[in-house]
Amino acid sequence: MNTAISIKDLVVERPSKKILDFIGQEIEIPSGSIVAVLGENGAGKTTLIEALLGEIPFDGSVTPQIHPTEVGIVFQKNIYNDMLKVYELIELVTNYKRRDEAYSRLIHSYELETLANRYIKDLSGGEAQRLTLALTSTRNNSYYIFDEITSGLDFKKREKLLGNIKEFTRGKTVLHVTHYFEELVDWATHLLILKDGKIMFFGFISAFEDIYSHHSIIKIMDGKQEFLDSIELEKIKMEDSLGLIIENHNQESDWLRKVQQQNLDFTILKQNLYTSFLLCSERTK
Repeated sequence: MNTAISIKDLVVERPSKKILDFIGQEIEIPSGSIVAVLGENGAGKTTLIEALLGEIPFDGSVTPQIHPTEVGIVFQKNIYNDMLKVYELIELVTNYKRRDEAYSRLIHSYELETLANRYIKDLSGGEAQRLTLALTSTRNNSYYIFDEITSGLDFKKREKLLGNIKEFTRGKTVLHVTHYFEELVDWATHLLILKDGKIMFFGFISAFEDIYSHHSIIKIMDGKQEFLDSIELEKIKMEDSLGLIIENHNQESDWLRKVQQQNLDFTILKQNLYTSFLLCSERTK
C-alpha cells in the first residue's frame, strides 16, 4: 500500500513547552486510509493538523508537505464573508448556477433549500457546518481533514452528514478529529491517539482492539471506599465512576454478583472502541 503522508520526529515547541513531541517516532499514513485522530483536550490534535498543513513552524519532517489548497478542510468553525448569501457563496465556490441541476442536487443533499436566501451571518453553527461540507464535497481532493465537524449536532443530522462525507471521500485519504466514537464504526481504518503531545498508538483499529482487549467494563457509580479498595481487578477512573476491567464471561458473572450484593449502582459496557480507548489512556499514564 502506498504512503500518503510520512511524519518523522515531529516537534512543535512554544517558549516554555513542547506541544508535540514525536522524537524517535515515525508514522506512515497509507493512501486511501481513514485515520481517526483521538485524544483529550490539549493532547495536540489541532496542532498536528496545523503542522501537516505547514501553518506553524516545526522540527522534523512531513512528507509530502501538503499545501492547504490541496486539501479539503472542514474545521468546527469556518470563516466566511457574513454579507454573502448562501446561494451566492455556493455559486462563487462551485461555479454552479441556481438553475443548474448540480446546484439543486447539492443543496438537497445537505438540506440547504430553505437557507439559500439567508445571509451567512444568520446561520446557526449546524447550518454553517452543512454549508461548509457541501462546498467541500464538490472538490476532488486527494486529502480531506475534518476537525470536530459534528460537535453540537443532534444524532440524526450527524448521521446524515457522515453519510455524505463517507460518499464523497471514498478512496481518499482522510484525517478525522472527533470525540464521537460511534462515528468511526465501519468507517475508520486507523487510529492515531495523542496524549500530552505524544503518540500513544498508531495503527489499524483491529490491532488496537487486540492490544487493549477485554470482555467488558463494570462501571460502578457509587460504593463504600473499603469495598472498592479491596477489589483486586484492574481499575480505571471514568468521570465520577470507577470501572472494573473484566477479562471473560465467568469473571463478569462473579463480579456482578459481588457488586449486586453491595447494592451498588452500576452498568456494564461490553468492549468497544471507547472502552479500549479508556484502557489505553489508563495504561499510558
